[in-house]
Amino acid sequence: MTMIDENSAALPTASGPYFNAILHPYRSMGRKGFFWIIVCIGGAMLVMSIPFFLLGAWPIIGFAGLDVLLLYWALRRNCSDARAKEQIEITHDKVTLVQTSPKGHQQQFCFNPYWVRLEAVHEEDKGMTKLSLTSHGQSTEIGAFLHACERESLAQALKTALQDAKTTKTMHAQVSGG
Repeated sequence: MTMIDENSAALPTASGPYFNAILHPYRSMGRKGFFWIIVCIGGAMLVMSIPFFLLGAWPIIGFAGLDVLLLYWALRRNCSDARAKEQIEITHDKVTLVQTSPKGHQQQFCFNPYWVRLEAVHEEDKGMTKLSLTSHGQSTEIGAFLHACERESLAQALKTALQDAKTTKTMHAQVSGG
């Protein structure tokens, strides 16, 4: 399950967030697991390569080492991709989305909660495959790294928070307008 740090309870004041979540890609393996996978696979490849080396097929050791290096690279890439995150905050006057890439580059999007809408793409076999915030022709995908059921849960929470923000904004407009 993907990590979702959530504080989505509606607050009585209009200045508090109705929804605030930080989304992280889920990675089941930590540093310890990474280390032991590389050690075990490297050791197994070495043990399997020695008989071939003794029979005169010495290039096998180089190819086995290359396999271990490729596995190391793939696992490191997977770990570095886990540094991506998205923060979504909904208040009575704006919806803020901050997307952070694995390299640390941030991109921020702001929407008016009254005009923003959620768009979801559902596929029969896969469930919800895409969730986007859309307003005035600008569409931004959110939770691309989430599993379909997590995306649906996020969509429901966002829908509720957006409805609360719109209701509060409408009530504030009615109170200030007379």
